[in-house]
Amino acid sequence: MRILYIDDDPSAIRMIGKLVGTAGYRLTGAGDVRQGIVTAMREKPDLILMDFDLPGVNGLDAVMMIKKSGSLGQTPIIMVTASATDEEAHIFLNKGADGFVPKPVSKDRLLETIKSVMNKKNNGQDSTKIIGAGDKA
Repeated sequence: MRILYIDDDPSAIRMIGKLVGTAGYRLTGAGDVRQGIVTAMREKPDLILMDFDLPGVNGLDAVMMIKKSGSLGQTPIIMVTASATDEEAHIFLNKGADGFVPKPVSKDRLLETIKSVMNKKNNGQDSTKIIGAGDKA
């Protein structure tokens, strides 16, 4: 599975790359929303991981832009961010994110959330209620 991670912190991209690499996933990183959208259009990832606090356009606005685009609109997006309150998670989900994982990232939680979101997508189900494995929706 091909995953795109949009985060302005190169060390976060490397760390997430190592985590998802253990599950056999291939990660491509992008440092901002513009670069991320260009990369997504070119590579057609199976899943996008998105930080919230990005330069220029924040991650939530980026989720809404991507979900409205024709070619990327069905791509699942999981927010991966230090904004970890239940209220913020529900805002992300209500605005189009398919899942949420707080930073600092737990490998197990990230991989379980990826699996849950992808299973729901592959089964044609609504995945807008996945906050993270073991969390309350």
